[in-house]
Amino acid sequence: MSGLPLISRRRLLTAMALSPLLWQMNTAHAAVIDPNRIVALEWLPVELLLALGIVPYGVADTINYRLWVSEPPLPDSVIDVGLRTEPNLELLTEMKPSFMVWSAGYGPSPEMLRHVLRRGADLTSATANSHWRWRVNH
Repeated sequence: MSGLPLISRRRLLTAMALSPLLWQMNTAHAAVIDPNRIVALEWLPVELLLALGIVPYGVADTINYRLWVSEPPLPDSVIDVGLRTEPNLELLTEMKPSFMVWSAGYGPSPEMLRHVLRRGADLTSATANSHWRWRVNH
């Protein structure tokens, strides 16, 4: 028995007190995101989605995207959701996207988007040398 870790009385009592809560742990599920209903409010996320083979449901400022970004091309089926700086929040509410991607500091604040989206990610870069950070809002 020398190889077993010692369990203190306090830890044992804590584990026993919390054990009735274990039955709720099997009800947790990952969020289901429909890849056909993703909206991008900035062009960098659009390019990333298209590179991954995901056609966005809606994109902000599609006319200028097609004018300024030649690769990857944006399919005609994508819905224009307004300007990148001022997307049409009423249209976004009607579209009911399963996930929304945007860049911080550009366009509406995340607080304004909270009534529209169920789930979303803010794709930001603090410095040129930093890694991309994903922040998910629930």
